[in-house]
Formats: sequence, structure tokens, C-alpha cells
Amino acid sequence: MGSQFQGDYNTLISDNTSAWYIWTDGRNGASCDAVDAFRPGTAAKPSVPDSCPDNFGNTDIFVGTATL
Repeated sequence: MGSQFQGDYNTLISDNTSAWYIWTDGRNGASCDAVDAFRPGTAAKPSVPDSCPDNFGNTDIFVGTATL
């Protein structure tokens, strides 16, 4: 939580006929009130396993495809 980096990985690959864009997305992950209070310095550092939902910070991988 020190750097507060949640992840941002995107890539594009292609061949002669198709292109694939791959990205991580946190839309299905839960937020955590204890972490939200800690970030601006208004609360003590929380114990994430004890204070947050099981799906806190979860990300999924998505792929978009285009035919060239």
C-alpha cells in the first residue's frame, strides 16, 4: 500500500490478419473502506486480510480482437 500501485498492464500484438489488445481491468474487484481511509492519511494502516472483502483489488484479463 506504500506505493499504492494497483496495476496497469496493457499490450497489443498482431499478425498479418488480426490484432489482439489485452488489458487488466478491476471493474469486478471490491473497494475497501479501511484502505480508502488510510490513503489520505486519515486512518492507521489496515490489515488488508482482516479489513477488506476477499475480492479487494482483484483484476481480470480481457482481450479485444480485430480482423485486419
